[in-house]
Amino acid sequence: MADPATPDTGVPGGAGGPDIVDMGAYEFQACDPCDMNCDGTVDANDIEFFIDILFNGATPCGTCTGDTNGDGFIDAADIEGFINCLFP
Repeated sequence: MADPATPDTGVPGGAGGPDIVDMGAYEFQACDPCDMNCDGTVDANDIEFFIDILFNGATPCGTCTGDTNGDGFIDAADIEGFINCLFP
C-alpha cells in the first residue's frame, strides 16, 4: 500500500546500475483509526483502549489511532465515529 501523501524519495541507480528497490508495504503501514488495541480487528476489546486514548492521549498503534473523524484531534467528536466502527 502506498501513501499518496508521501513523496517518492527512491533514488535511481547511478551509472546505469539498477534502481533502488521499493519495499512497498514494509515502508508504509496503513493506520485504522478504530483499531484501538492494534490487534487487527475492531471489537469490544477496543473500548477500554479508546477511553484511555480519549482521556490520556496514548496512541499505541500510530498517530491516527482514535481520530475516527480524521480532523487531526482525538476528542469528544470522535466518540460517534468509534461507535459507528463498533456497530456498522
